[in-house]
Amino acid sequence: MLLENRMQEIKSLFNEGSEKVFTLYLNVDIRDPEQQGDKWKIKLKHFLDELTERAQQSGNHEEKKEAKLVRDKVEDYMNIKAGEFKRGFVLFTTAKEDAWLSMDVNIPVTSEFAWDNQAQLTQLQKLQNNYPYTGILVLQKDQAQLIETELKETLHTDYYQLDLKENDWRLHEGPQGDDRTTGGIKRDEYDDRVQANQERWLKNLAQKVQKKAKDKDWQAFYLAGEKQEVEQMRNYFTRNIDKVVPLNLLGRAPNDIVEEIITD
Repeated sequence: MLLENRMQEIKSLFNEGSEKVFTLYLNVDIRDPEQQGDKWKIKLKHFLDELTERAQQSGNHEEKKEAKLVRDKVEDYMNIKAGEFKRGFVLFTTAKEDAWLSMDVNIPVTSEFAWDNQAQLTQLQKLQNNYPYTGILVLQKDQAQLIETELKETLHTDYYQLDLKENDWRLHEGPQGDDRTTGGIKRDEYDDRVQANQERWLKNLAQKVQKKAKDKDWQAFYLAGEKQEVEQMRNYFTRNIDKVVPLNLLGRAPNDIVEEIITD
């Protein structure tokens, strides 16, 4: 769970102390009708103006100085990054030069900021609950694709091909095209053998996937493929399957699959 590690890093870097921490969650999603015309820039300016006003009202000279340094850092960074964002931007920083941790995420966030003695993680924790560390198995007869995702980001993808010589699933790098080898077996004979042994081979694949799920500590698991195949496959899992998607998605890019299966 990469986000869990990141949150621990945030807590360690921005632990409660004398310096104020600036926390920012900013909706930069151009697909959002309310964000057309880079309206996030107006929202950000409003937040930074409010930051300056709060520091002024505090009457604390050191806090005023910190707020100005933070504002300058944020404005410089956002001017450089404008046009490169995904859907949401999350930032934690202080006046210290090297105290900066930002996340460009592919999920919607609610725009808000905080100026406090510690980083505000409430919304980040909600995002983790809504888009948890998840494994997605995409199945189609003798091929399978196993995607790990969190916050709708693709973290890793494994590709499996049924190997009749080894009588097992073979892990390989990258997707395979229609010209994949059948090990010298005629295509009709190959298809017949796959069909005849499908139950045993699907059970074998389910065991491999469940072991990985346990080792990686996935918080959710989804299964996708042709309706008949996924209905058969789901019976071979002892762990809970959180979502079944009866669609043939194999061959599509992992990011497209994640976008299709995990909805906002």
